[in-house]
Amino acid sequence: MPDVGRVLRGINQPNLTVESFLDLKPILTENAELGLEIDRQNFNAQLSYYRSESDFGQRLQANADGIFSVEREKTEVDGFEFRAEWLASESDSIALRYARTEGEYDSNADGRVDTDLAGQNIAPNRINLSWDRTWTQRLSSRLQVNRLLDRKFDNASGVQTAEFSGYTNVDASANLALATGILSLNVQNLSNEDYITYYSQTTPSNGRGQINRTLTFLARTKNPTILGCNNR
Repeated sequence: MPDVGRVLRGINQPNLTVESFLDLKPILTENAELGLEIDRQNFNAQLSYYRSESDFGQRLQANADGIFSVEREKTEVDGFEFRAEWLASESDSIALRYARTEGEYDSNADGRVDTDLAGQNIAPNRINLSWDRTWTQRLSSRLQVNRLLDRKFDNASGVQTAEFSGYTNVDASANLALATGILSLNVQNLSNEDYITYYSQTTPSNGRGQINRTLTFLARTKNPTILGCNNR
């Protein structure tokens, strides 16, 4: 079914229903995926290519008031993903991930896709490098660098309608096993760089939100209770 959650805020008058302004016909897609996997004693890697097509798909469109509407159009999405992990030692592993996605939709109902899907409809292209280490049986850590790549969005005439300036952030985390649970410490954006998020840059109606360093502390016990604090 199409995503009705983002448009429910548009029902602001009595006797309005979702069916009155949104086509609820199912989204039917044709999907294909091709992959290759390598698995060795201390190294493994996966490479996959995928393609998804729908003659009656879905595209989220941000209106001037910030409320999303759903456009039902022909859409095509394709991309590939790569992941490799190297077990450098009994305690260390290093992983590299790369993901790239492209998508277009039919803007003039002629049966051919011609315009890039915007940021609210397609994920950013990214590279991720991480280092995981098991220090002791109880203590482990992770350090990762995440790079979101630059991107431009064009319409059917080849005119640029939006642009994303990529950014890099560094995150760190540590877990300590306790007798009754796990103690976790996470630091997002370790270098404390200011950056504007992907969705804020590519969705004109969104505010230009800035993200700073975030410290999260969690104590997870064996029961469902979660104790913690979050400090920006």
